Amino acid sequence: MNPGADTFLSCSEDDTVRLWDTNTQHPCGKLLISRPYLAAFDPSANVIAIASEAAQTVLLYDYRNYDKEP
Repeated sequence: MNPGADTFLSCSEDDTVRLWDTNTQHPCGKLLISRPYLAAFDPSANVIAIASEAAQTVLLYDYRNYDKEP
């Protein structure tokens, strides 16, 4: 869950991380990442951290520009 808004992240076996708004039934953003297994917001809700088994690392994204490279 985003600590500053009504949004949350989900990881899926279809290699996507989706950003959801709790007020809608549809995702408001999507990233294609090979085998993501954990996604979280930092406490300030400025950074999205995504752990990827395939990359063997944690990818950090700017929440406002999550569609850009980490």
